[in-house]
Amino acid sequence: MELLAEVRALAIRLRQRADLPPAEHAVLEIIDRRGAMTVPQIARERSTSRQNIQILVDRLEREGRVELHQNPAHKKSALVGLTGFGKKWLEESQIGREDLHLQLDSCVSEVEIGEVIRVLGRIRNLLSKGKRDENHAPGLSSKSKAASPELVRPRSLGETEPEAEEFPVNLL
Repeated sequence: MELLAEVRALAIRLRQRADLPPAEHAVLEIIDRRGAMTVPQIARERSTSRQNIQILVDRLEREGRVELHQNPAHKKSALVGLTGFGKKWLEESQIGREDLHLQLDSCVSEVEIGEVIRVLGRIRNLLSKGKRDENHAPGLSSKSKAASPELVRPRSLGETEPEAEEFPVNLL
């Protein structure tokens, strides 16, 4: 429980340092890396729903970070591209991340980072396995689920199920 509390606290601190939520930042990085794309293409790249990406793109467009262009290949699905402001913001955020990496290098060894990555990866895989089992095995009885200890996690009184964005995969 202490480990997950520490991961949550770290995620909160990283979000506080960020100018933009991680999902929106990821959308900008995809567009920067691959060029203008449609909302469905971005959704496939992020392994999420088109509706989720549409909400993010709408917000990024209001902020002036992306703009929509006519798509000659499809009348209804516009191409989403970075604006100059969006590109500049990405460049500045990369500098901020590089500074954070330098700070980490000064206080945490490569061996320690490797150990943490392995532990967090195993926890993420365990959580992903539990989610897959619940989503893809609707006929699984509650007894079967309870019999599998890695799927059961006791919660504190009043604690709710964490949101998907609460445990960011790309912390740094």
